[in-house]
Amino acid sequence: MIKKLILVGTFHFEQHEDILQKKTQEIEQLVDFLAEYQPTKVALEWESSTEDELNTAYLHSDGQYTMDEIQQIGFRLAKKQQHDRVYASMKLERLHKMNWTIS
Repeated sequence: MIKKLILVGTFHFEQHEDILQKKTQEIEQLVDFLAEYQPTKVALEWESSTEDELNTAYLHSDGQYTMDEIQQIGFRLAKKQQHDRVYASMKLERLHKMNWTIS
């Protein structure tokens, strides 16, 4: 099976809160678009040694997201797909080693 990987890059949202407040609908549209690909995992730019902290924040987010792209896009997408966790990855080689075929 060929693994498919979509990398999404964006500016750091927390540096532009004024813009972000006006773009909530566009963020939701982006998440809806990405959800159409039915991702089996959502990996986020986060230090892997603190992945437990990331997942604690994810599990307790309940639709209330901070002003950063990790939560605004990553958490929203994982919640929409009903994932029970997200994955921390600061290095591309970790992404290549993941088994993307199971959730």
